[in-house]
Amino acid sequence: MRSAFRSIAACLAVLPAFALAAPPFVMNCQTISQPGSYVLTRNLSANGDCIVIASDFVTLDLAGFVITGSAAGPGAGIRESAGVPFPGYRGVVIRNGNVTKFSDGISFFNSVGVTVENVNASFNTNNGMLLGQRATVRASRADENGGNGIEVGIGSSLTGNTVGRNTRTGIVADEGAIVVNNEARNNQMDGISMDCPGAAVANTAGNNLGTNLTQINGSCVSDHNSTL
Repeated sequence: MRSAFRSIAACLAVLPAFALAAPPFVMNCQTISQPGSYVLTRNLSANGDCIVIASDFVTLDLAGFVITGSAAGPGAGIRESAGVPFPGYRGVVIRNGNVTKFSDGISFFNSVGVTVENVNASFNTNNGMLLGQRATVRASRADENGGNGIEVGIGSSLTGNTVGRNTRTGIVADEGAIVVNNEARNNQMDGISMDCPGAAVANTAGNNLGTNLTQINGSCVSDHNSTL
């Protein structure tokens, strides 16, 4: 028995690491229709949608690469499949890269619980990121988009993001959002706009042409925010 175990271990030892646990590679614009962890391997460009996610529990690591649109064309860099009804897809995670020159950089309006972290969504003609309920956006940027920088649905969380020079509002959050330690500067409408109740803590907003921090439908918990 011990000899058999030693033989199996020896066989596994000579297999390349990627044969054991490598995630699927994304080398072209495509639809992802199976759960799993996916990794981008190069810069991509598209005249319409590039990456369409059509499954629950998909993690997409952009690995520092850039997804670029045609600037004047329609489509999104990364989006849920068209027409998916609420609550869309759950457990979607997008991280570590750049999305630019689409209509919307990242679009998951009907999906619930989407997480975006360490993504730069800039120079899109509409919104940088458009996300649904209970979204989480961390350590990301949304600059110089033609609409809002980051827009999220009910009960979302935004932490440590930077938004600037967007044509509309830097951050738009529906009721129940937690907005902590974000920076919003030089947006052409409001810096941060929240539909209360919610909480805004330790954010910095300045030089926005509208109101730096706007609270709609009453007041939110607001503490240690700075307006310049």
